[in-house]
Amino acid sequence: MLSRFNEVAIKLHPWVGKRDISLLKIKDEIDKTLKEQDVDYKIHDKTMPVEDLIKGANLFICDISAVISESLAANAPIFVYVPDDKEIKLTKSKMSYEDYTYIYSSVDELLEKIEDVIINNNDYLADNREKAMEYILGKDETLNDVFITHLENIKVS
Repeated sequence: MLSRFNEVAIKLHPWVGKRDISLLKIKDEIDKTLKEQDVDYKIHDKTMPVEDLIKGANLFICDISAVISESLAANAPIFVYVPDDKEIKLTKSKMSYEDYTYIYSSVDELLEKIEDVIINNNDYLADNREKAMEYILGKDETLNDVFITHLENIKVS
């Protein structure tokens, strides 16, 4: 099923393996799985800036991190890994991740959601992503350079 994608770009979190060195094997596991699926992919260096990948992406698969907010700007489906065997404490917000991202906790669940959302064109959280962009990023303010205008109006004493 993954072979239907033109190209898959992968960037691991810069801290992968810092606390648990065994996690460094994840790159090899991803590499093996995608080769078996006959997927055109590239695993980018962990130091590559996320914004360089976001520009051309049409879906995001990530964990709970700042990448979720960064990915919102591209207005593409976001699939977020949340382990079902650990309690994850999140800050309270008017918009939870469940409101605008597709939560999964296993590879099978991820593939099912990708098939439904991408292959079957059932992106049922698209409207909520728009709301999240406004709530988290201030979409209208960003497009209208409100922040820059405020900075320009600051008078240096």
